[in-house]
Amino acid sequence: MIIKTTLEKFTKEASKVYGLHFPIPNSVAERFINKDNKRVKCSIAGEVIIRSGLMPFEGYWYILCNQSIQKQLNIALGQIIELEIEKDDSEYGMDMPEELRVMLDQETEALVFFELLTPGKQRNLIYLVLQVKNT
Repeated sequence: MIIKTTLEKFTKEASKVYGLHFPIPNSVAERFINKDNKRVKCSIAGEVIIRSGLMPFEGYWYILCNQSIQKQLNIALGQIIELEIEKDDSEYGMDMPEELRVMLDQETEALVFFELLTPGKQRNLIYLVLQVKNT
């Protein structure tokens, strides 16, 4: 689904969350929410793909954005941007790095520990592995 939205920023008065985000109307968000699964894959301006959870905030949903994406796409606050959103049905909510998959396949104890983690902590570990520049 392709939608147009704007880049916004939470303010200190508005929320305890202080970050850049793309507001998503309820009518759109509801199409992607399945019980506790709110994970989506989002293509921003056809250039950057992020995987995220839809988050609720005072009457609408949002997808977080970071400053590096804002700079990469050269988008200003309030600027209209096109998002292509699709449901993320991947096992962990993000791509599993091949190196981590191989290690977990070889180390049964590590796999058991990894599977006992909450989905968010699993994604955090996957994210950390993805940040490593050299295998």
